[in-house]
Amino acid sequence: MIKRILTFLLLSLTNTFVIGQNYYNITFEGTGVYENDWRHKLFIDTISNANNIWQIGAPHKAILASAISAPNVIITDTANFYPINDTSSFILSHVADLGFSMVNQMVISGSYAVYSDTLTDIGSIEFSPNNGGLWIDLNNPLSYAANVVFNTGTAPVFSGNSNGWKQFSILLTGFNPTFNIQYGDTVLWRFTFKSDGVQTNKDGIMFDSLYVWDVPPIGIQMIHIEEKEVRTYPNPAKTIIYFDFKKKLEGAYLIKVYSTLGNYINEMMITDSKKELSIDIKNYLDGIYLFSIQDKVGTIISSGKFIKKN
Repeated sequence: MIKRILTFLLLSLTNTFVIGQNYYNITFEGTGVYENDWRHKLFIDTISNANNIWQIGAPHKAILASAISAPNVIITDTANFYPINDTSSFILSHVADLGFSMVNQMVISGSYAVYSDTLTDIGSIEFSPNNGGLWIDLNNPLSYAANVVFNTGTAPVFSGNSNGWKQFSILLTGFNPTFNIQYGDTVLWRFTFKSDGVQTNKDGIMFDSLYVWDVPPIGIQMIHIEEKEVRTYPNPAKTIIYFDFKKKLEGAYLIKVYSTLGNYINEMMITDSKKELSIDIKNYLDGIYLFSIQDKVGTIISSGKFIKKN
């Protein structure tokens, strides 16, 4: 089931803007064929490989046997060993929001489990900034290495035995100046698994709870409602993160905090006449956190990120 948690809204009336970000979460509990919504498409590539082995469904294998978000995953065959000399891919398309065209950042994350021959049978995730014109291997981005950051600390290993589910989170940054990615352009992710000529009767790889979010950069975030502004500080922060509003707010707003994998962490209400709000983060794990600010009807008016670092 696709959960379109939040959608992008850009409204221009004189000097008033409302800016949100585009979220996309796939748990594969939909039709079992395609996981699509109005701005995203997921399709299994049977053009380059008519016998493509990716399937959506409940896994029934010796090692790869259960989902993160039950019952379904996308997997290199739900029941059979992966074949030899095979290259199979599925592609996720995403219509770019302000995460590219204005502030140049996007997170893709999710969970994976793999059981294959180490290094010889291997998975990969590639990114295309121009709807398939160029593919960049995110595990080996070469000249684009500065644009790819692994929020979990290291690159995911899509080969060997993961010994259960692992999480990955990849931040893409700075692609817009090179490729001029604008709001409404299509960007792609291609998930591929390749096998060599030796049959070892292993399970392959599976993914679950894939998550995409266009995010703004660290620093000052703007709420363009009645010319109000907010900044976050310090950034990085050790124990407390502050949200400082230039003017007192009228009405009620809600700040929500998420991990880069899209997991809900915390929330705090902003009430009338508040000019500053603080959130205690001393018990947070070190890393990057995302936040959104929404009004009383749920419209996202600003979002950003901060770093917790001891």
